Amino acid sequence: MVMANEKNADVVRRFIEDVANGRDTDAVRDLLAEDFRLPPGPDGLDRPGLVAVLEYYFAAFPDLHYEIADLVSDGDKVVARVVMTGTHEGDYAGAPGTGKTFVVDEVDIFDVHDGRITGYRIVWNEWGSDASSDSPSPDRSELAIRVRVSRPASVRVGGR
Repeated sequence: MVMANEKNADVVRRFIEDVANGRDTDAVRDLLAEDFRLPPGPDGLDRPGLVAVLEYYFAAFPDLHYEIADLVSDGDKVVARVVMTGTHEGDYAGAPGTGKTFVVDEVDIFDVHDGRITGYRIVWNEWGSDASSDSPSPDRSELAIRVRVSRPASVRVGGR
């Protein structure tokens, strides 16, 4: 079980470091299962949808970065506590770059099966984040919903 835990944690670490921080969206094919969903379930983003959202965020927040603070694995579950930081420099939700920065502490709960991520959930407390005066959006609860959970309206995936 220890080896499986380490392997699953390594898959999540690679996803955060290679895809989210390294901007290697091609690695999605190797790290995410074909039936991947964010969040898990029929209405979640699939792999192409996630790539489209990530590319949108990389353009809006070119220095977007995730620092792994904790990584815990138990069987097929891997929990990562990360600190997300960035600067709003590109178009985001119709607003041009502001140069404002943000810091968000979040927890991501990953499902890993057969060496690939099948889905994950994002949990964060937008009221506890450092996103008050330097947030790209004055409404932090709206920012929380748009930044990490839903596909922005301006991102079209597969004709949706």
